[in-house]
Amino acid sequence: RSFIVDNVVIESSSGSTTDETAQAALKTFRTEYESRRKSLADAVAEVQKRQAARPGKIAWASDVAAEPPNVPLLIRGNVTTPGELVQPAPLRVIAGSSSSTPAARRRIALAEWLTRLDSPASALTARVQANRVWERHFGRGLVATLDNLGVSGAAPSHPELLDWLASEFVRPMADVASSGWSLKQLHRTIVTSATYRQSSQLNEVAFAVDHDNRLLWRQSVRRLDAESIRDGMLFVSGSLERRLGGPYVPTQRSSAAEVVVNESSPGAARRSIYLQQRRTQTLSLLNLFDAPAVTFNCVQRPTTTMPLQSLSQLNSEFALARAAALARRLEREAPPDPRHRARLAFELAAGRTPTDVELRSSLAFLEEQTRSYEPAADASPRAWGDFCQMLLSSNAFLYVE
Repeated sequence: RSFIVDNVVIESSSGSTTDETAQAALKTFRTEYESRRKSLADAVAEVQKRQAARPGKIAWASDVAAEPPNVPLLIRGNVTTPGELVQPAPLRVIAGSSSSTPAARRRIALAEWLTRLDSPASALTARVQANRVWERHFGRGLVATLDNLGVSGAAPSHPELLDWLASEFVRPMADVASSGWSLKQLHRTIVTSATYRQSSQLNEVAFAVDHDNRLLWRQSVRRLDAESIRDGMLFVSGSLERRLGGPYVPTQRSSAAEVVVNESSPGAARRSIYLQQRRTQTLSLLNLFDAPAVTFNCVQRPTTTMPLQSLSQLNSEFALARAAALARRLEREAPPDPRHRARLAFELAAGRTPTDVELRSSLAFLEEQTRSYEPAADASPRAWGDFCQMLLSSNAFLYVE
């Protein structure tokens, strides 16, 4: 039979189809299907085999050549006008004029010269590194000019302490299985010291003598760096994705000309170390809190305070999303009593319990915000979201005391 619509044959059958014919057609189809399926499965297996055979970690730069290349002085920086050959040698101001020149494996020779304990350079290397780690914990180095420990830089405030930290940094320690140059041990030495664990409370007598705190009579109040602020908001709200490794998290420019991370994109809640880094597209939140651009080398970050930082904490989609997530976390993990929730919020965001004044102010704020949103059904969750946003914008969260 045939069904013809507008002179087009839609279906046609001779009417003579038998069971044997149908079975034969089905058998032919199955044979062809199995053949094609097997060939595709073999191709997939071959691709997977090649992927599994990928090499492990490789060195992007190596120094194994027996004969090092010649390095000429480029006249006016032009590669087409090479000048006299430049021979490798350590800095003469440190090593003196009698230092040997390596014939091969120049990178290894440089690394050994910088770190060998009997090398004059290792003492300077250790002091520079110890001074930079100290600056990360105290806000200012023992030598204020981090990139200049020479005669034109600032004088150290505690030269004996800097020498002792440098010697401890390079010293092998059998009890902790350290062969020396351990940054972890250096951090541990600093943060377990009585100087680091001092209070940041002001002492009028000491302030009158040393208002810059050069003598380290108290701990300095320091603001978190830009990445720590973003990561801290993710962690406190319970949104932080702790997965390690993997591709970077892309950033994009919003309609308001801000550089943001799409909240719905995979990995949006990962640590800031995984954010895409572009010279012309630094994340707006990080840029506001003094994150350096990757265009230039930045030895020491400035710490600025400006209205745009608070406005960003109050209006950005990222801050609003983190405040809402923190409010939901309080609802999950704390009893319904507002006092318990407010205490947990302070413990998460500030690392301490609230004072009586802070607790009373928080409860009064929550009552007022809830009344302002009534009679909406979500009046209470919105009020808690405002409270969490206020807490994540406060000095108690942004500053280390």
